[in-house]
Amino acid sequence: MARQVKAKIRVYVEVEEFETDVGSASVTTRAPHIIDYSYDFESGTTDGTQLDRVWSSDADLSGAATDTDLSGALASVLNGSNTVVLADLCILAIENTTANGGGDVNVGGDAAAVTGWVANASDIVPVKPKGLLLWVAPFGTAVTATTADVLQRVASAGTVTNKTIVAGRSA
Repeated sequence: MARQVKAKIRVYVEVEEFETDVGSASVTTRAPHIIDYSYDFESGTTDGTQLDRVWSSDADLSGAATDTDLSGALASVLNGSNTVVLADLCILAIENTTANGGGDVNVGGDAAAVTGWVANASDIVPVKPKGLLLWVAPFGTAVTATTADVLQRVASAGTVTNKTIVAGRSA
């Protein structure tokens, strides 16, 4: 049986700014600020429209760094005998499910970090409690074995619960 991957990305962000005049004829002026993003990937290896590899984890993080080798031999969640090896990273989603007051999920910073979603390997992005980091690039960023292939996650303090999804192409 051939392995296949499909993805749907749906993000809707609406922040309403408003101001009410003072007085008997008060009028409220409103300005919506909206991002309505939608993108679908089909199964395959075509740059910009398809994906064929996905890996996810909900393992707790602690003060010790968790390095995920995207060009290594990650075991598929669906079928552990299939490996997940990425040539292009297209989706990175990390949700910090820790309650308010808990630690951050610090993402990045490894010497062999996969880049393209950040400016360089030393960059670290903190995902605050109840926060979400979502990076989508249909044309991907290259994953290079041994030099730019590690996704590092570490808790800033204590134990942090989280969900991580990475998806991309094998070729």
